Amino acid sequence: MICRSAALFLALIALKPVAGAADVHIIMAHDSFLPATLNVHVGDTVVWLNKDLMDHTVTSEDGTVESGGISPGKTFSYTFKKPGDFGYDCSLHANMHGDIKAVP
Repeated sequence: MICRSAALFLALIALKPVAGAADVHIIMAHDSFLPATLNVHVGDTVVWLNKDLMDHTVTSEDGTVESGGISPGKTFSYTFKKPGDFGYDCSLHANMHGDIKAVP
């Protein structure tokens, strides 16, 4: 039997995008965004996958992105159309923070 942390690690490896891919994945689990920081290119789509037992949100600090509640097993996607730093958190859980830097 694989422990929960090992299973999560294996899931992260399985979701790692291949070189040149336009989709990048972030897992929501254990009240965390994994990875918490990420660099992407303009035009890339980030897909958040909720692998936790409760709802989470993706809420940008500047208010431009609001996923609403993402139920366990569901996803939310956002395509980065301009460069910049994108700080976000889960509006339901104050300890969940993430940061994405979109580069040209």
